[in-house]
Amino acid sequence: MAETANGPGPAGEIQTERGLSQSQQLTLNAVRQYIDQHGIPPSFRDVMVVRQLASTSTIQAHFKHLQAAGAIDVRDGVPRSVRVLWPRPKRRRGG
Repeated sequence: MAETANGPGPAGEIQTERGLSQSQQLTLNAVRQYIDQHGIPPSFRDVMVVRQLASTSTIQAHFKHLQAAGAIDVRDGVPRSVRVLWPRPKRRRGG
C-alpha cells in the first residue's frame, strides 16, 4: 500500500488535502512527521532529506505554494519558523 494523507490506499495513489498536488502533500506530510519526531520545525534541508530530494529549491517552492494555500505559515528570514495551520485529516476507518 502507498502512503496517503488519509491512511493506506492503492499502490501509487496519494490522497491530497484541499487540492494540493501530490508532491506538495508529501512535503506537508514530511513537515508534520519531522515536527512529530523532533519536536521542532524542520529546516528546508531537513525536509529535503525526508523527501529524498536533491535540492532545497524544490522544497522552497512547495513551502510557497503551501503558504499560499493556507496550509503552513513561514516567517521570512527566520530559520525553522514553519507552522502547520491545517489539522491532520481524520483517518478513515476501513474494514
